[in-house]
Amino acid sequence: MSHQSDDFWDSKAGVYYDNGNDVFYASVDLRWSKPISEKAFVSLENGVSYLSDYLGRDGINDYYGRLSLTYAMSDTASFTPFVGWSFQLDNSTASDSVYGGVWFEFIFET
Repeated sequence: MSHQSDDFWDSKAGVYYDNGNDVFYASVDLRWSKPISEKAFVSLENGVSYLSDYLGRDGINDYYGRLSLTYAMSDTASFTPFVGWSFQLDNSTASDSVYGGVWFEFIFET
């Protein structure tokens, strides 16, 4: 049995501008990942977003996140099943959502 490395923590904060709607929005999130084998790792991302008069909504917007498991099939190909969510924190008409899918990643070297 091999020893796995420690958990990896990362955070991100940003302010963004939407040209089409001429508004600003911001988000801050915390990400965690951990190897579970030599070819796989699990990761979790959670955050909150803030809107500034975006489609009639203003203020703290939602709590969002994603849980995923990445498996490297080879040095150049991996797949990642995931489930994500967005739960509204304001009193808007927007709906909470839960979604899932699978990402495939292929690296082409020239």
